[in-house]
Amino acid sequence: MKNIFIIVAFFLLFSNLISSVGITIWGIVLNNYCDDYLNYKSLKYPSRYMDVDTLVFKKLQNYTNLENSPPGKFILHGNLKNTSELVKIVIIREEYIDKTKDKYAVYKSKLTRDYFLKDAPSGYYTRQNRSFFLGMYLKLSLLPILILVGYLFMEYKKMKI
Repeated sequence: MKNIFIIVAFFLLFSNLISSVGITIWGIVLNNYCDDYLNYKSLKYPSRYMDVDTLVFKKLQNYTNLENSPPGKFILHGNLKNTSELVKIVIIREEYIDKTKDKYAVYKSKLTRDYFLKDAPSGYYTRQNRSFFLGMYLKLSLLPILILVGYLFMEYKKMKI
């Protein structure tokens, strides 16, 4: 039983380490390391950190047409009414949008310049926040995991000597 626990703990630690390293490096390379926190802050205080605009609907692309993508995701394409800027918003569930509309109210984060649907169901915002928390957890857990791995390695070396 103890061996099973050690194997499961090692697997979870290793998976977390690999994910944390990948997401941290990706965030540093793309210069968006803090975007999860900033987007969470923007959605929590929309009156302070968000601008409202209108997205004129162009097309809804099924994300599964792209290679190695999970099923059920969609990309909402459109132009902003005020600036005519082309915007793409990833939608996890099709029910978050009303296909009969040709215009959608959107939030634009003043902090990250990311776009979110304004009048989406609460499930949309719950999903966004869950995604932000997971990203923040993986980025923040890298250092403690590296310290733990270093400590365990040092203990292993002491036992071997």
